[in-house]
Amino acid sequence: MPPRRPHKFEVETSWTGGIRTVSRARGHEVVADGPLWRHGTDDGPAPGELLLSAVGACFVNHLARYMQLKRSPVHGITARVTGRFRMAGEREVFDTFTFEVTVRAPAAVRPVAEKAFKVAKAECTLLVVLDVRKEFSLAFVPDDG
Repeated sequence: MPPRRPHKFEVETSWTGGIRTVSRARGHEVVADGPLWRHGTDDGPAPGELLLSAVGACFVNHLARYMQLKRSPVHGITARVTGRFRMAGEREVFDTFTFEVTVRAPAAVRPVAEKAFKVAKAECTLLVVLDVRKEFSLAFVPDDG
């Protein structure tokens, strides 16, 4: 394995009209827009939904990588991430992220899945930098078939 080294991510975001934007990262494009009720055209997820998606992906990736490192079979991992808002003066800000995580794997690997869940909570980089309350739940679904 190559040595770990610091790196950076870079994204370029362009406004395309209304509240729609297109972000480009390493040749990939992501459209962000708002729902109709927020004056968008609903061409893509809202930026806050993209943030929840990124946090969910970070969490699931850390959980999966830990299980892979321990050579534990896993049949599925899902995370439903909900962001709740509070009012801060005249604007809404994220107050709480709730993670409902489900792991489907053979019953024998439940202890590994529970450890992986703890590791993901501690090591997901995006969770470390976001100053919001975080709530977590893990459902383990034995899947021996």
